[in-house]
Amino acid sequence: MTRTLLFAIVGLASLAARADLKFCDFEDKLVQVHFEKSGDSVSGYVREANLRNAEKVGDPAQPQYVAKTQEGLSFEIQNITLEKVLEQKKIGIDVVESALFRLSAFDGEEDMVWSYAAGYIGKLKCQ
Repeated sequence: MTRTLLFAIVGLASLAARADLKFCDFEDKLVQVHFEKSGDSVSGYVREANLRNAEKVGDPAQPQYVAKTQEGLSFEIQNITLEKVLEQKKIGIDVVESALFRLSAFDGEEDMVWSYAAGYIGKLKCQ
């Protein structure tokens, strides 16, 4: 009985803590994945982890600057909470998978993209 009560209390505390979530992140050497509360929706991005060098930019008659770029996609999932996205993992997996298909770093990895997306969702750190 005591053990059951303890599990119930721990479970309720865990649910209460999840209700205060503001964002979730994951980053590895290839990508950054970010989900955050945005009103009654969840927004975020999936993008390359590192900036890439681009060509020099500016007027050739003036000092030139090197611009760095980062490939990525932003998203918004309407009328959902961050807690619901975490609870129903397939929602997050589908969004991340769709974004990964559009990143050049995953060209040729089409058969593995779902696996990558599921792994990234499973490794999200939330606050």
